[in-house]
Amino acid sequence: MGLIFGIIGLLIALAILLGLGIGAYFIFRLIVQAVNKNNVTTNVDSDETDKSAKNTTTQNSLSFGALKDSLMIRLFIAGILILVSLIPLAFVSQLVFERSTLYKSVANRMTQEWSGAQRLAGPILTIPYNYTAMITEKIENKKTGELKNVQRQVTRSKTLVILPDDLNISSSLETRELKRGIYKVPIYDSAHKVSGSFSWPDVSLLKNKPEVIFWEKAKLTFLISSTRGITGGTKFKWKGEEIDLSSGNGIAALPMEGVHANLKLQEDFKSAPSKFNFDLNLRGSKRVEFSPTGQDSMIALSGDWPHPSFDGKLLPSERDIKDDGFTAKWNVTHLSRSYAQASGQDVTGLTNYMRSVNNFAFGADLFQSVDLYTLLERTIKYGALFIALTFFSVFVLEFVSGRRLHWLQHLIIGGALSMFYMALLALSEHIAFGYAYIAGVAIIALMIGIYTWIVMKKASYGIGIAGMMIALYTVLYSILQMEDYALLIGTLLLLVFLGIGMFITRKLAQSES
Repeated sequence: MGLIFGIIGLLIALAILLGLGIGAYFIFRLIVQAVNKNNVTTNVDSDETDKSAKNTTTQNSLSFGALKDSLMIRLFIAGILILVSLIPLAFVSQLVFERSTLYKSVANRMTQEWSGAQRLAGPILTIPYNYTAMITEKIENKKTGELKNVQRQVTRSKTLVILPDDLNISSSLETRELKRGIYKVPIYDSAHKVSGSFSWPDVSLLKNKPEVIFWEKAKLTFLISSTRGITGGTKFKWKGEEIDLSSGNGIAALPMEGVHANLKLQEDFKSAPSKFNFDLNLRGSKRVEFSPTGQDSMIALSGDWPHPSFDGKLLPSERDIKDDGFTAKWNVTHLSRSYAQASGQDVTGLTNYMRSVNNFAFGADLFQSVDLYTLLERTIKYGALFIALTFFSVFVLEFVSGRRLHWLQHLIIGGALSMFYMALLALSEHIAFGYAYIAGVAIIALMIGIYTWIVMKKASYGIGIAGMMIALYTVLYSILQMEDYALLIGTLLLLVFLGIGMFITRKLAQSES
């Protein structure tokens, strides 16, 4: 329905602009004819003795005037036709935007069904404990009404949060594309091997020191963005003993997904470091991230995606990107973070602490260097420039050949130029963008070339226009592929056409004199 209304609006806009253009053209012609007629009448009333000389001057003046008027009219009409040709381009741009929005919607739905971007944060060891706090209460003397501050001891509860001394994460990604209809998104299966060790921290530095520790309620938590992505083969070992993992983060009122292990520690945890191993198979899409918690953390990531984009709080200290994949390493110290290795937290503080841990993240994005709809949007942005340059080329051809195209023929050429972008959109959704671009340029250049050949009755003119279009759109493709040099190439192209225009018009001032 939206497309139908768009076509109707396009036809109405074309009719209005055509009417304005035709009206302005004929008004301009009437003015030119009136001026020329007045000049001729003046010449007839002149002295007989100077008649021959003045007629010669009038003829030369009219000859140059006709040339100048013809040039002005053609430039005027060319400007109107360029504006008219941009109207279909605007509708194609809107269509690209709608298709891009639809793609994003379908892609988001596909990734959510598979599993979205994944972030692995942790591990985090939590142990509940009690401590004694002194509180001050105001007590009223019932006889005198006097208020006194009285201190008394109360037992309060907190959670001791401990992060590992060292942490090693080795992750690998196996990527592929998930397709639905004509749309596809990058997804991956990942294997993560996590190892490290915990030791008892110096609790004397805590504001509220643990007095009664509930060792049997100790939990080790891994935060995961989407636990729906967990596949088989997940294992966890504590001090060499395999322990079952439980769903959920294991911490009440913490609104984050994850898994946890109930460790049931004992007092001997204080005496020696405890090592752990965690194997996790996780599927996801678009990107993978890590929030490491070790006092010293080393993260190694490898994958078969050819163009990853590294971002987040830290960039990798080492990276190697090749056509068949990449490797990257991060070495992270606790000094680069804003949260402590050990702290005592109440319920609210624990939630904020966990969020701080989760937000200190970095990783790799399965970057699509230039996706289809981004390329199409960039192509259309240059559409006005290349339509104008094509019209300029046709105008130069007219000027050199002495032949003139009808305004309707110009309009047909403008419509064909706009159809290139529609053809590119339709083809590129089914075949690779490069092949779609070649096919679109070949079709439109062939159509305009043959049409020019037939209209101007000379094969060389049609071949020249077709060759010029192929050259122009080859430059446009180069601009699309080399975004960093787009401004430079575009500027050089404009300078070339400006030079051509200066060469063609170099003798106009001589004619006037």
